[in-house]
Amino acid sequence: MRKLAYVSGALGCVSIAFSFWTVLRNPIAMRHVRSLEFPLGPFGEGTIGMLVPILLSTLGLSTGLWTLRHRPGQVAMLLVVCSWLVIWGVLGSRGFQSLF
Repeated sequence: MRKLAYVSGALGCVSIAFSFWTVLRNPIAMRHVRSLEFPLGPFGEGTIGMLVPILLSTLGLSTGLWTLRHRPGQVAMLLVVCSWLVIWGVLGSRGFQSLF
């Protein structure tokens, strides 16, 4: 169970890192960040790049639920929840509607 918790935590961390990387490499999203317009919403073709963090967070959530009783699993779930908050802060409801 401990290894599964570490995998879940790693998926959450990679999801957060990939979300930031996707925003940093997109000029439209960076304009929104500089003017502090959150959520960023759909920012062109870069919105499709957010599918990878969504997939990683979903996998982290599903593996983290198995280890929730143990302390490393609780920390992993905290990381996964933070990754979902980052995704929601980046995309918002308009961004999710444009993706799905």
